[in-house]
Amino acid sequence: MSGVSTVTTKGQVTIPEILRRYLNISAGDKVYFEADPDSQVVKVKKITGSIVDQLAGSLQIPAQFSDMEPNEMIEAAKKEHFSSRKI
Repeated sequence: MSGVSTVTTKGQVTIPEILRRYLNISAGDKVYFEADPDSQVVKVKKITGSIVDQLAGSLQIPAQFSDMEPNEMIEAAKKEHFSSRKI
């Protein structure tokens, strides 16, 4: 399924009607855009629920924190941040 739209001078595009119906997108709905820089493909997803729920888990945990519990990560990050600051 596909469609074509023109970008306005404000950077806005209209999602083609066939795609809006398929994705059940209505006026006022929030949508999430994700671009793949290698293929130049843009994915559009209707956001349901809160944005926090939709984006939960989307951040990568740095390798040095991957084997730690959340509280340990926070303490290690604080230590790393404050050890590099000059007072």
